[in-house]
Amino acid sequence: MGRARLLLLGPLTLSWLFVPGLPRRALAEVREETPPRLPFPIGLADLVPSSSPLSLGAQPSVVVSPTLPRRRLRRGNAALPSVPSARSKRLPPLAFNHTVGHIKPSEHNDVKFNCSISIPNTYQDTHISWWKDGKELLGAHHAVTHFYPDDEVTAVIASFSIMRVQRSDSGAYTCKTNINSEEIVSDPIYVEVQGLPYFTREPESMNVTRNTAFNLTCQAVGPPEPVGIVWFQNSSRVSEQPERSPSVLTVPGLTETAFFSCEAHNDKGLAVSKGIQVNIKGEKQGQSLGGHPEPGLPH
Repeated sequence: MGRARLLLLGPLTLSWLFVPGLPRRALAEVREETPPRLPFPIGLADLVPSSSPLSLGAQPSVVVSPTLPRRRLRRGNAALPSVPSARSKRLPPLAFNHTVGHIKPSEHNDVKFNCSISIPNTYQDTHISWWKDGKELLGAHHAVTHFYPDDEVTAVIASFSIMRVQRSDSGAYTCKTNINSEEIVSDPIYVEVQGLPYFTREPESMNVTRNTAFNLTCQAVGPPEPVGIVWFQNSSRVSEQPERSPSVLTVPGLTETAFFSCEAHNDKGLAVSKGIQVNIKGEKQGQSLGGHPEPGLPH
């Protein structure tokens, strides 16, 4: 122990020295009994952070002071304090709620659809108007508006009804309202009235030269599409498969009067055109009728 005490008299602290031959146990006893010398003047050591390698009792040549693990900042997961902005305090823009976009009623049936919007109670006297293809509908149809008030907003539902819908009722319908001098327009509701094919062109009666080719035209439209055309001559089907509308029938020639008609087919059913008569020039009408049915009669 005397040898260890002599070493403490030197200018350096024992904790900074490595003494060969000195047992580790003796060195530990010296460290426990002898207070460490300050490597800095009084007051200066107090200014050094405890995590610094030069802190009190540190051993820079042997021990590396542990440092705190770095915290990684994950983008998107950091809990940052939320600061409400002026924009977030604004009320969301008023808009009509989304509704059905396409309606396909059958002709002659009733149809009903609606639009809705939630309006803050600060706005009064809300009026909703109905428009079709850019034109306002006034009194020609049945429109009803219902109001359902709540604590802060009022739900407004405007219904529109069409009795025995016709093809002319097809179009784009929209709702409009004015709130705080701002016009609000709903998404369009497309109404597509479907039914039996509608003839836009039917065959016409004519006089032709004997054994001379001629053409007959038949055209019909939906919706629904497509529309197929079937031809009949003297109540007999001319072709097995329907032709897509419009259809042109080429007759190579006649030797006697004949009757023609066409049928239009779609997914809703079929429609029959008027029957027409094709006469041979130079012959009296009805001379070659025989037992054929009159034009327009069902076959």
